[in-house]
Amino acid sequence: GNQFPPIAAQDLQFVLKAGYLEKRRKDHSFLGFEWQKRWCAISKTVFYYYGSDKDKQQKGEFALEGYTIRMNNSLRKDAKKDCCFEISAPDKRIYQFTAATPKEAEEWVQQVKFVIQDMESNTIPEEEEEYDDVGQVSSEPIDDSIYEEVKGIVEIF
Repeated sequence: GNQFPPIAAQDLQFVLKAGYLEKRRKDHSFLGFEWQKRWCAISKTVFYYYGSDKDKQQKGEFALEGYTIRMNNSLRKDAKKDCCFEISAPDKRIYQFTAATPKEAEEWVQQVKFVIQDMESNTIPEEEEEYDDVGQVSSEPIDDSIYEEVKGIVEIF
C-alpha cells in the first residue's frame, strides 16, 4: 500500500542511495517471476521502489523506521545468493532484494543501517530548532559557563 503521495522517481529529494535491485514478490507462488527488477531509492527515511527510474509514480514504499536490515544468503540458490539482503520488522512484511554484486548489497545494507541508526539517535531536526529558540528567548547576557554547558550538549547530539 502507499502511505505516501505518488512521486516521480526523478523528483525524489535527499536521495541517499538509488539503483536497480531485484525485489522478491510477496505472491510469487503461481508465477515463475519470483524476482522482479525494480529501481529502488532511499529518500530521507523512506525506501521507494519503482518499475524504472523514469516512472512517474512508485510501485510501493515503506518508512524505514522500526526496520532492521541484514545480508541473507539463504534467499537464493543461484550465483547471486551472496548479493541478497532483507529488510524486516516485527509484525510487518519482510522485503527481500538482490543487488548486482555482493559489494553493492553491502552498500545498501550500510546505507539503510545508517538511516535507521540516525533515526534512533536523536538527530532529528526538531531538536536543533529547540536549541536555537533557547538562544533567542533569553535576552539577558548569558553566563559563559552556562554557554559552555549548552554547547557541550549540542555536540553530544
